[in-house]
Amino acid sequence: MTPIAGNAVHIVRTNTIHLCAINVSRGMLEFRADPESPYYNPAFQKDKTVLVYCASGGRSALVGKTLKDFGYATVYNVGGFKELADAGLETEPA
Repeated sequence: MTPIAGNAVHIVRTNTIHLCAINVSRGMLEFRADPESPYYNPAFQKDKTVLVYCASGGRSALVGKTLKDFGYATVYNVGGFKELADAGLETEPA
């Protein structure tokens, strides 16, 4: 497990930071994250820390780069969901 994933699990477990989970498909990310877009989601804030993940970690790497290119200052790829669950992240049954 990488240090970033470890920090993400720590943040969730200690409840020291309020997390907002946003499910955005890869094809809509640019529209949801761009304040100039009519499809902008105000939950995206460039001054907030953003943790991204996907099933295996590959798409989240692309999303992280895209957000950095859009000017989001603090973006972490925490990897794949299975890795997070295996590391002890509490999850809800599907």
